[in-house]
Amino acid sequence: MIQYSLIVPVYKVEKYIRRCVDSILAQTCEDFELILVDDGSPDQSGRICDAYAGRDERIRVIHKENGGVSSARNAGLDAACGKYIVFIDSDDAVSSDYLSCMDVSEADLVVAGVRNITPDGKTRPGLSYPDEFVKVRTGDVSERMLGDKALNFIYSKRYRADLIRNADLRFAEGISLGEDTLFVAQYLCLCESVQYVSECPYDYYQYEGTTLSSFDGDYVSKLMQSNAGIAQALDARFPGISESTAWKKRIWSVFHYSIFYILRQWNVGTFRKYSTIRHIFAMPEYQGFCPLMDRYMPEESGLWRRLFRYRSALALLIVWKLVQMKTKWKGHDR
Repeated sequence: MIQYSLIVPVYKVEKYIRRCVDSILAQTCEDFELILVDDGSPDQSGRICDAYAGRDERIRVIHKENGGVSSARNAGLDAACGKYIVFIDSDDAVSSDYLSCMDVSEADLVVAGVRNITPDGKTRPGLSYPDEFVKVRTGDVSERMLGDKALNFIYSKRYRADLIRNADLRFAEGISLGEDTLFVAQYLCLCESVQYVSECPYDYYQYEGTTLSSFDGDYVSKLMQSNAGIAQALDARFPGISESTAWKKRIWSVFHYSIFYILRQWNVGTFRKYSTIRHIFAMPEYQGFCPLMDRYMPEESGLWRRLFRYRSALALLIVWKLVQMKTKWKGHDR
């Protein structure tokens, strides 16, 4: 049996796919198959994948109609022959010991760290963990993975193919946000052990001027839907996890991040911003967290906490505009 099946969904990445594949082919551990899933990419990505497959017999290319990243990963899972499954995003890269550092334990799930690569090519700290073997007996592990954000990403992890296959576990193609976290949560519920490794062999590339392209007026509602599925999955194995501080902090972070994204970066008109923030403020989940604002938003000033608790979209937008004008005037004074 092949040791590793590496699954890479490919869509409109002709600028980056060579870097990704070259980093995989440079692995010190050579016992792997690379499954490149061309998800109906309209650029040259598919042809580039075919060229690599013609030069290395470990590479297989699947061409399919566009169905989204979950559909592409599922196609890779259906084709995988390895003992272990590893996911890599096609616009990222891995170090040459990416697979070797995953081979330190027979744990059901191996979690490694992530490095951030800035647009100017500099390496910045991402996520890192101390070496530790953890038995999955109670909800402590899921709370920990919520707190240290290990639950949030599909890459830089090693999964057992037999657990996935026996549970018929697949990515949810009906949701467009949080599907990767849902997969990790459902997989965690199948595990008896988790191995954290201190290495950070995964390079997550950040790009100049990128915005949250999937953000729209229903973004928060979609995330709440996927989070409900994640909570349901975790509660089935770890009863009460959705009432934990770690889970509530995760939910609040969605509101916190989304509102500030709307204010700072969302390139739409003021009325669209107003109506979207108003919709968020009216959500029952948001209103339930308002009394706990100080606990889940401690890094923000008292002004923003009061505005968030007051739940007036108009007041929030006015104050935000005034703060921006004040900042601009200070800049001119210098």
